[in-house]
Amino acid sequence: MPPILFDKEVLQCFSSFELNHQRFNDFVILLSDNNLLKGGIIVAFCWYIGFAKSENLVRNRKGVFTTVLFSFVALFITRIIVHVATFRPRPFLNKSLALATPENLNILAFSRESSFPSDHATLFMALSYGIWKINKKVGIGVIFYTILFILFPRMYLGLHYPTDIVFGSLIGILVVEFGFRFQLSKKLDPYLFQFADKKPGLFYPLLFLISYQIADLFQDTRMLMGFILHSK
Repeated sequence: MPPILFDKEVLQCFSSFELNHQRFNDFVILLSDNNLLKGGIIVAFCWYIGFAKSENLVRNRKGVFTTVLFSFVALFITRIIVHVATFRPRPFLNKSLALATPENLNILAFSRESSFPSDHATLFMALSYGIWKINKKVGIGVIFYTILFILFPRMYLGLHYPTDIVFGSLIGILVVEFGFRFQLSKKLDPYLFQFADKKPGLFYPLLFLISYQIADLFQDTRMLMGFILHSK
């Protein structure tokens, strides 16, 4: 899947800036590598929406459940597309673009998997959009944070084409909107709240583990599954 003109123009603009701003490059690499500043912040807002005192507390918690559930669905769809669509090398590997790859970027970690679509964009835009559906004021800030501190670094460093980001974001937004629109998690809500009330000692550790893996973009889970699958 070759880059379109829009992709080339945006990435080459970033590349020309990178050549003379090493300190900024280092900051963007930090943002890209630091899971606390990516998923950790977004998950913290999910917890805030789900646990902050409010007259709409039950509705908010149901909204968070819907958001997380369908964010997983969106990420699953994206992972399928990554594996079945035509392989698209990362922009920094595309010699025709002649991008200036920033120093200290771990090239090998990104060279084996197709860049289209962006799973970062899918997961974090899905979560951000879901937060916006629940609380417009908080959600708009989370969406801007996601764009500036999670998605922009992916393009700036040549890890994704802009169209990778756009398509991944659309998957996340549309799937979560579908979940809210048709209330597809409605039948599961009572069981979830009963589980939380009856077995909090099990529910909250599981919630922590799920939150941790979201913040980590399921990297540890992927490594574990990869080990199990390749051991057979």
